[in-house]
Amino acid sequence: MGNSEREIVKTLFAEALGVPVDRRRTFVERSSSSEPIQREVLTLLEKHEEASVFFGELGEGSCPLVKTRKARKTRKQTETWKNKIE
Repeated sequence: MGNSEREIVKTLFAEALGVPVDRRRTFVERSSSSEPIQREVLTLLEKHEEASVFFGELGEGSCPLVKTRKARKTRKQTETWKNKIE
């Protein structure tokens, strides 16, 4: 796939994200007559949805790393405020 085709894929993918999920396939098929471009965009959209579901299920509260980082940040903010008060 050449640079111009990649640009078309990027543009079409970005535009398709603004279309309701149940209408994206039709939108992509009508927006490009090139089957390789359609396949690439539809694959990207599928992977995007899978990632969104995964990260949505993961949630901020269930990830130990996120909890640890939030706790550190909160402790730092508390220490900063204590220092300002003293």
